[in-house]
Amino acid sequence: MCQKHEQRIKHFYCSEHPSIFCRECIADLHNLEACFVVDLYEIEKMRKLQQQNNEANKRQLGRRQDGSTHSYVIHQQSEAKKAGPLQISDT
Repeated sequence: MCQKHEQRIKHFYCSEHPSIFCRECIADLHNLEACFVVDLYEIEKMRKLQQQNNEANKRQLGRRQDGSTHSYVIHQQSEAKKAGPLQISDT
């Protein structure tokens, strides 16, 4: 709990002032342009989402019938891209 703002939970982090603080402290102390504030609850949500995506990718890879060991596709370049930029003639 935040000592300055009673009953507020500290779940924000600032990389400029390495500290954890409450939402009210953002306006008071972490409103500078250099402050990069993140919500620690959101980081945990993103970590869980990444884990779910990794598991889904592994399942998808396991269902592939082509024996691939990678879950991504490399697209072939079109002939236009291979030829390079279009040359404009002055004539």
